Amino acid sequence: MPQKIKKTPVPQLDLKGKALEKAANILLKASNAGSVSLTGMLSGGVVSEVYDGIYTDTQGELHHVAVKRTFENIELGNNFTIVEQQDFLPNAAKTHDLDVEIQKHLQSKVKTPRVIQHFSDEKITVMHNFASEGFSNLQEEIVEGRLTLDSAAKIGTILAQTRLAMHSIKNKVTQVEKTDAQFMQRFAELLIILYDKRQEIGQMITYDFISHAEKTFVWTDGHPKNMAIDKTGEIMVFDFGRSIVCDPEYALPNFLGQIYLFILAGTLETQFGITYIKNCMKAYEKAINIGSKKPYVIDQRRFVNYATAELLHRGLAMRWISYTKKKEDNKDMAIKNACMHFGNIVFGKEMNKINLKKHLELLAKVTDLVKKGEYDVPEIRV
Repeated sequence: MPQKIKKTPVPQLDLKGKALEKAANILLKASNAGSVSLTGMLSGGVVSEVYDGIYTDTQGELHHVAVKRTFENIELGNNFTIVEQQDFLPNAAKTHDLDVEIQKHLQSKVKTPRVIQHFSDEKITVMHNFASEGFSNLQEEIVEGRLTLDSAAKIGTILAQTRLAMHSIKNKVTQVEKTDAQFMQRFAELLIILYDKRQEIGQMITYDFISHAEKTFVWTDGHPKNMAIDKTGEIMVFDFGRSIVCDPEYALPNFLGQIYLFILAGTLETQFGITYIKNCMKAYEKAINIGSKKPYVIDQRRFVNYATAELLHRGLAMRWISYTKKKEDNKDMAIKNACMHFGNIVFGKEMNKINLKKHLELLAKVTDLVKKGEYDVPEIRV
C-alpha cells in the first residue's frame, strides 16, 4: 500500500550518491516506471552501497525505498584475505542478481523486502525500505538494548522456514561463490588454532561443511545485520547473494554465534543471552519438525563447531559488526583475547567433546572473566 510521504528538500549527497540517483532515474525512465530521489546513505562498503530515498510511481504515489548498487570494480584493501580477493571480490557483482533471484523464490515462504525494479546489467535494485513498514535493523536493536526475549522464537522459526525454503530452490538457482573458498574465509580463524593433534578436528569440520550428505542451498549470511524486526516481533530477512550449497546445519549456529559475541562483549546480559539462544534453538527444531516425516534434532557436535567458528571469525576480525554504542580499542582487544581463549578450550585436550550445555556454561565463564578484566592488555605507547 502506498505510503503517505511528505516530500522534503534533498540533502547534499556524496558523488557516488548523485551518480547512483542519476543512473537509477535513467533506467526507471527507460522502463516507464517512475522516478527516485535519494535522501542519504543507509549503509556502504567496498562491495555495495544502499541509499535511502523516495520513489514516485507512475500514479504519483510516494514510496519510501532503499536503492542498492553493487560495484563491478572493487578496490582491494588490507581488510580482505587472499581468499576473498581471489574468489569473492571478483564475483561480488554477481551476488546482486542472485540475491534478487532468491528473494523472488522465497517471498511466499518468508518475509523479504519487496522489489520494485531490478536492473541486472547495472546491478541496481529499487526496493521498499523496511523502515516504512515498521521494521528496524535487528543488529541496531541489539546494540541499543531493545532486543526482547519474545523475538527468539520468531527468529528461530524464520531461520527454520528459510532453511526449508532454500532447500526447495536448490536446483533453481546457481551459487556465485565456490563452497570451499567461502569455507576458507569463514573458518580461517578457527583453522589457525587447529594445529598439531587438532588437525583431525579441522578435517572433520571441513567435511561436515563441504561434503556432508545433507548438503543443500544455505543462507550463509544470516546475521543480525541482515534481519529486521517490527514491534510485533515479525522478522524480515534479506541479503542472500552469498548463499551456497553446504551443510544446512551451519545456518543456525552462524546466526547464534554472533549472539555469543554480543554476550561476550556485554551488549547482552549473560543469562538473557543464553536463554535467548536456547529459546531460538527450541523454536528452530519445532519449526523444522512441522510436517516432517523424520524427527529432527539439532546436531550438537556440528552446532558447537560452527558457533565457535563464527565467534572466532567475527570476534577476531572485528570488521563488520558493532558490539557497543561506543567503540573502545582496548575492549576490542580484550574480546579478541576472550574469543581465542574460548576456542582453545573448546578444541583442547578433550578433543572436541564439549556438548551444548558445557558450551554455554563456558561462554558464561569467559564472559565473567571479560567483565573482571582478565583479558585486558596494558596500553602500549610508542
